[in-house]
Amino acid sequence: MGKCETSTAYIGVSIKLRDLIEQMTEHNMKLILSMLENGFIEDDNGSFNENFDNIVNEGEYINCEDTKKYFMDQFATYGDIFVDRWSNKQTQTLVNGCLLDMYLLVPVHAIISNDRWGYDRYGTNGSSAPYQPIQFDLDKYKDIQNYTTVFIMKQSSG
Repeated sequence: MGKCETSTAYIGVSIKLRDLIEQMTEHNMKLILSMLENGFIEDDNGSFNENFDNIVNEGEYINCEDTKKYFMDQFATYGDIFVDRWSNKQTQTLVNGCLLDMYLLVPVHAIISNDRWGYDRYGTNGSSAPYQPIQFDLDKYKDIQNYTTVFIMKQSSG
């Protein structure tokens, strides 16, 4: 059995993690937690998302103040993972910055998706969809400041 690589284009929001966490209140905590659970770090080819996923999935979110402190501390402590090409040893590094300074991408509306199955695949493949106006609603983010509406290309493998 091979593996599947998926690429999906979305309309979504982009916000610096520091800006998002600093805004956390009792009023918007559920929304921000949902953004963290559904989003991912804008990361071309590093390992920021491995650390991000571990932090988001390991926390216990009981009250706003403790949750905010947990995220601020964890996102300031962790960044990228350096993998030595010879020994495969993994080392935490802040050379490329900490997670707090990275951008969170939150998909809102999928535009088109493409799957690719196989072992080691080479070449090109793609898909298309008929053009139609894109309908999406950002009203639930009205209490969040400093975000930008963006096109997102998410590529995942597994």
